[in-house]
Amino acid sequence: MLDKVTEFVRFTQGDLVNPGAFHWGEPLSLTAKAPHYSGKVVILVDEVAQSQAEYTTMAFRSAPGAFVVGSTTAGADGNVSQVPLPSGLHTMISGIGVFYPDKKPTQRIGIVPDEEVKPTIAGIRDGRDEVLEATIRHVLGTDTPAAVIRNLAKPPEIGAPAPVTEFKDERSGISWRLPTGLRIRDPLHWGDQQTTMFFTGPPSGSVFTLYFQVLHDPLKLTNEEIVKALHDDAEAKQAQRRREGRPNYTIRPGSCLGRKVSRHPALSCIADFDEDGMPWWSTSLSFVPRD
Repeated sequence: MLDKVTEFVRFTQGDLVNPGAFHWGEPLSLTAKAPHYSGKVVILVDEVAQSQAEYTTMAFRSAPGAFVVGSTTAGADGNVSQVPLPSGLHTMISGIGVFYPDKKPTQRIGIVPDEEVKPTIAGIRDGRDEVLEATIRHVLGTDTPAAVIRNLAKPPEIGAPAPVTEFKDERSGISWRLPTGLRIRDPLHWGDQQTTMFFTGPPSGSVFTLYFQVLHDPLKLTNEEIVKALHDDAEAKQAQRRREGRPNYTIRPGSCLGRKVSRHPALSCIADFDEDGMPWWSTSLSFVPRD
């Protein structure tokens, strides 16, 4: 979407030597890559959009002619820093400031749309998506008949999904069978290597996640080197989670097990941590694709 290097965000960092002081960092930039998309870019947001969604909106908005439609976002982007409290409680705050390159703030203000559009009671009763309609109108032009826009914005009629017993992630190429009763939501990809899978199922439609990542093998490592690389990556992930505000994030001793995923060497680990005063556990999986 970009034809040149473009700045889109700037952060401030706290000064540990002088509590309360913050210092400006250099702006972060996006680089132009081929193939280049030169069409219209419209971003839909609302008050529920926060954190990564706001950061992503800032990136997309840097494209020439990009247009934001909807309502002002939550204004809660930035990383999460944990603050311990008595009795084992804790709270969290945004540990860095997030600004546009010109130092215009976003936190507690939000991403302000170029065109404010909110759902109305009448629109909801009619089954319309008025924000999407405004987006389509911006793309096709204001002279587009309202009936055409409403028809394009109308959601397709989709029947109940058939039970899935096997899932294959097209991006990574791995697949596995699902236990009876489980269903899988759309995977959430973080770049081209990391993916979070959301599963729903009994009891009572409970939700759990599986995080996995692909460790590319450009050097054609031996099996022993792969095993070491997988364990090193697990330890690095633990350190990353602690830096991100979960100081008690700990990989459960003895939980890292070597296995095969679609014939690829893999390592799965279970980690324990506290979230909002409650104990949680997370399953992570790393593997190296081999030819």
